[in-house]
Amino acid sequence: PSITYVDVIPSGGAVTIHGNSFGVNGTALSIVLSNGGTSVTCSGATMRVPHTTLVCYIYVELPGTWNVVIGLAGLSSPVTPRLMVYAPPSITSVVIASEEVGGFYPTVIQGSGFWNLPSNIVIYIDLHICTSVAILVPHVSLSCLSPIPFSKDLNITIDVSSRPSTTYEITIT
Repeated sequence: PSITYVDVIPSGGAVTIHGNSFGVNGTALSIVLSNGGTSVTCSGATMRVPHTTLVCYIYVELPGTWNVVIGLAGLSSPVTPRLMVYAPPSITSVVIASEEVGGFYPTVIQGSGFWNLPSNIVIYIDLHICTSVAILVPHVSLSCLSPIPFSKDLNITIDVSSRPSTTYEITIT
């Protein structure tokens, strides 16, 4: 097998790999991404286009350049360095509690591209940082404590590993 390119990785960790000689059965493949001493298996491989396009899944964000190797029937592709590029996060809804708790307002954000490491996520509400970020559902739902009450028009952005979302606006009418 050989690899020509890897698509931008959307939320949820679906990795689409294009190349040649992948065969027709994704379960017969082993796909490993490595970087230094760290290796991650890309699991659940399925063929999108027999022999040339496959999809597998990673469950952690892998920043930087990773070596991709595909194994099939005892043969391995050449080690192919690929920069892992991820789609930016997107916000679809925000709910900020009307009652203050310990000086903050509990907030829930829905969307995509959040991944699963709270330490890589910064949430801005009108340029104020929302604290105590927690993952409610990996990739799609977060919570945090907002320093700003839900009492005016607000602009919200999320930065995931230095990838900013577009601004989500809440307008109080």
